[in-house]
Amino acid sequence: MERPEATAKNPLVSDELIDLRWHQRRRLLLVPDWLVEENFRAGFMAHRPPKLSTEPSDRPLTEHALRLEAERIEKDGADAVLEQFAENTRQRELYGFLNANWHLSNEGLEHPLQRIQEEAFDASKNPPPPEIANDLLGYLLFVIWADWIAGDYLDPRVEQSAKG
Repeated sequence: MERPEATAKNPLVSDELIDLRWHQRRRLLLVPDWLVEENFRAGFMAHRPPKLSTEPSDRPLTEHALRLEAERIEKDGADAVLEQFAENTRQRELYGFLNANWHLSNEGLEHPLQRIQEEAFDASKNPPPPEIANDLLGYLLFVIWADWIAGDYLDPRVEQSAKG
């Protein structure tokens, strides 16, 4: 995924907004599927944001405000949980690659493969700490709403769940 540049189409779409989009979309992609899907099933995120009272040309202001709030939540404590989710996702990807290719080098991979599997799959199913859970859900909601408002991208899991 390549970082897009600001466009001259709307002066409210700044480099800062694009940087926030890029960062938050990458973070969202690394959140475990079960957490996104569980919150859609519960109805927490299963709807689009309320009807916007702003003109389409002003929507970047609303999007930016949502992204800044998500950034505040991230800095106020959700960052550690989001980073752990990212690490678990990276470990699962590494495990999948090594598991598929370990036969190419039978020596020396058994122990690391077992450790990576344990780290990736055991930790990935742990719910976030209770003191962070609501903030994390707020972060997810604000980022998803901001993406809906931006209209140029939606996390594939969100898009699939929104279709029903």
